[in-house]
Amino acid sequence: METQSDEHNKAFTSGVLEDNIIAVLDKYDFDGVHFDYEYPISDNAWKYYNNFLVSLDKKLGDYTLGVAGNYWNINFTRAALNAIDTFELMIYDMVDEQGRHATYEDTVEAVQRLGLQGMPSEKVNIGLPFYSRPTDMSAYWYGYNGCYEEMTDDGWYHCAVTDKDFWFNTPEVIEKKTEYAINTGFGGVMIWHYNCDLPSTHEDSLLNAVGKAIENNY
Repeated sequence: METQSDEHNKAFTSGVLEDNIIAVLDKYDFDGVHFDYEYPISDNAWKYYNNFLVSLDKKLGDYTLGVAGNYWNINFTRAALNAIDTFELMIYDMVDEQGRHATYEDTVEAVQRLGLQGMPSEKVNIGLPFYSRPTDMSAYWYGYNGCYEEMTDDGWYHCAVTDKDFWFNTPEVIEKKTEYAINTGFGGVMIWHYNCDLPSTHEDSLLNAVGKAIENNY
């Protein structure tokens, strides 16, 4: 990752990356550009990334600039925060003492602890996991739709093949998180990822839970 980060830093300071991005936006009539960038692995890398976001924003005009980031790894400068239009806050890949993945309580605590470095909450979309990690956080990522039929009512699933337990965000949890985002003034929610959900026509679709919360709170 250090080698990749160094190469990215060269691109950030090349003076041509901004223009190339805008050329793609113009060609395909996109609304904007969004970065899910996981390579600011040092203070120096953050400096290059922040400066690039500010430089890009100055050239984007009416195009939007979005970024995603982990709740535990955010180090934007004030200038970069002002440049960003939308921020996807990835609050998942964490388990509590019981091994439950990305609970409502941990989500609220992470948001409050982070403070978002002064980023206006209306710019922020709270991340919702449509997948789960095992209780020991080993390298398994299971989709909600693949485990749904064997889950308990409170979201637990046991995989006989790996002999590992997973706790999923149920429709009730997803709805509660969405309500929290709405009622505390956040911009909205984001999901990772849609292919992990049941068909939208299913009564226990997680995306439907998001929609239900929106309907009930607007």
